[in-house]
Amino acid sequence: MISQTNVLEIEKLSLFFMVKHKPAYALRSVSLNIQRGETAALVGESGCGKTMTALSCMGLQPSQAVISDGAVRLCGREILDCTEVQWEKIRGSEIAMIFQEPASALNPLVKAGYQIAEAGIVHGMDYKTAKKAALELMDKTGLPAPSRLYSCYPFQLSGGQQQRVMIAAALMNNPALLIADEPTSSLDVTIQAQIIELLRSLNRISMTAVLLITHDLGIVRYMCDKVFIMYAGTIVESGNAELVFSDPRHPYTKRLLDSLPSAEKRGKKLQTIEGSVPSLENRPEYGCMFFERCRFHMDVCRSETPVETGTIVHSVCCHLYQSGV
Repeated sequence: MISQTNVLEIEKLSLFFMVKHKPAYALRSVSLNIQRGETAALVGESGCGKTMTALSCMGLQPSQAVISDGAVRLCGREILDCTEVQWEKIRGSEIAMIFQEPASALNPLVKAGYQIAEAGIVHGMDYKTAKKAALELMDKTGLPAPSRLYSCYPFQLSGGQQQRVMIAAALMNNPALLIADEPTSSLDVTIQAQIIELLRSLNRISMTAVLLITHDLGIVRYMCDKVFIMYAGTIVESGNAELVFSDPRHPYTKRLLDSLPSAEKRGKKLQTIEGSVPSLENRPEYGCMFFERCRFHMDVCRSETPVETGTIVHSVCCHLYQSGV
């Protein structure tokens, strides 16, 4: 049963592409939830399905993608079956997304300030009201001299300023859910810290639910309430971020944390995970997706898909854990 307290709830979502006349699953039975005022992280290596999950929540999955099962609910309402007209009303209003590359997401031929205001105009604001709100958001997101930058084109802004424009546009209509897809990946360390602190403060002030998509566990540890570890299109471990970091249970989570730099590891060689995430056409129909890269694998890991075990605050899908190892 779907909880009415969740802003976003994804329930057993499965999505595939037809590859060589066979379904190749990019997402398999993905479930996660975020409540009002929470920041949740979706973590995993490139190719694990993080961005595809986010795009499915926005109705922006590729046209070739087939959603075969599951549900996505926003504030208790099913949105997977929305028409394009309905999606146009939802996107930017009830749910907004900060895309990974602001330089690619922003229109190079439209002034930056107007791109923020436009997010309000398409949802019913008149231009004067939208411009005033855009200037306020530019100031709130830390953009210097908003009146001047309002008339600048994206190429005239730095990477950090472009990202702030994206954030301001995403917040224009006070969405219930904000999805941030690798919002700091193309920025230098100083600007990264500023953007993360900005997202934290906006989350506290507006109580907007935030889904942060990242591979950076340091950021997750700093700002997130809960974390969902994704591997090859499946959630392998999830729960309260502090619990997952202090007591990781899935071998994949442990290896990710082993590869994270820390003061204790100074001077020591960081761990790596041998191999790579299997491509869509090479993912098995049954068993654990991490089987080939796991140093603890057993025969059952290849033949049977592990089921979720644990509690609402910390759960794992792993035969090792189920076996009490």
